Amino acid sequence: MDIQEKAQWHLETNGGFIPVLENTDGQLVHESEVIMNFASQAASQGEGLPLWPHEIESDHLNDQERVSAALKTAQMKLDMLQFDKLMADFWIAYRARYLDPELNQHFRHSLKEKYEPFFKRLT
Repeated sequence: MDIQEKAQWHLETNGGFIPVLENTDGQLVHESEVIMNFASQAASQGEGLPLWPHEIESDHLNDQERVSAALKTAQMKLDMLQFDKLMADFWIAYRARYLDPELNQHFRHSLKEKYEPFFKRLT
């Protein structure tokens, strides 16, 4: 898929954002968090790669370790939601090819206001 020249169906589905998962019935899922949860839940027990800290050898963890892993999973999911918001702001400016000073200013403001604390915590 050329992300510069997206198909009409893709633009109509979700504005051309990626990723998009199509199931065997042709239903499209286009939210990254939902796609990750689907991948995590669709595999049979013990198959596939664990995606979240609480899925890694959870049956070998004591209660405190299990709670700690679940909290790490929760924080990762919150980080993903925050990152999705960043991408939404980014794509608005990007789709205007950064030619709209007002959109560019909005994106810069969003980066500083919403995401600076997020990125500081990750480093």
